[in-house]
Amino acid sequence: MKNKKLLSVISAAAAALVIASSLGGCASSSGDATLNANKDYAVKVISDFNSGSKAASFEFSDQAYAKGSLAAMIFKPDITAEDMQQIARNLFLTSITVTNEKGDIVACYPEGAESGNLKESKDKAMFNKIVKGISEKFMTDPVYNADSDNYSVLAGVKRTDADGAVIIGYDTEDYAAVTGGDLAEKCGANAVVIQDGKVISSTLEGVDKDKSLEDIGLTGDDLKKDSFTVKAGDKTYNAVAATKGDITVICASPAQ
Repeated sequence: MKNKKLLSVISAAAAALVIASSLGGCASSSGDATLNANKDYAVKVISDFNSGSKAASFEFSDQAYAKGSLAAMIFKPDITAEDMQQIARNLFLTSITVTNEKGDIVACYPEGAESGNLKESKDKAMFNKIVKGISEKFMTDPVYNADSDNYSVLAGVKRTDADGAVIIGYDTEDYAAVTGGDLAEKCGANAVVIQDGKVISSTLEGVDKDKSLEDIGLTGDDLKKDSFTVKAGDKTYNAVAATKGDITVICASPAQ
């Protein structure tokens, strides 16, 4: 009887171990499946971005030039400071600079912010090519503002009432659609998007934009693995990665 009882206890313990092992395996498999599903979705997001990048860039530039053209159409030589301010408010502009055919600044918003010749300007000298007739419109690369998480845009067009240029400035979040700065949000939680070895977008807490792979404790070889771990803040995550074109997306989930 004792032997039978002992065998029953051993059999029950063995069965419990098998069940526990099986459940543990299911949990791990489920975690891997979820991560891989997240990766597949993120790859589609990146693929769509790559295929539409030229169109997004053209659309953004077109909108910037449209703002400039509207400002140029409204501007008149006898315009008042109040009217200039109203133009800026209506078009959501932070600055307006108007020159004559020689490049001399003849009007601006905010009032008194600029004077002299355009070619002497620290941030607008390159727009002198519009004054010279080399180009009818021109836009510099928007500058990212980390504090406000937006971009400062400068775009210029020819004056419509006389020779010269109208240069506008404004802040916008829309340029993220061109740079990929909003890709991580589209990919979902705990995603990191990397281009040229730097983070261009992230929803993983503790991993900030413009950080390098080295900054987040990873190498190019890690991204080629089937899976790897990444540390962000005081947490460790299981992660998988995929690359489309020159963009890599990392999908992570908290390690158990």
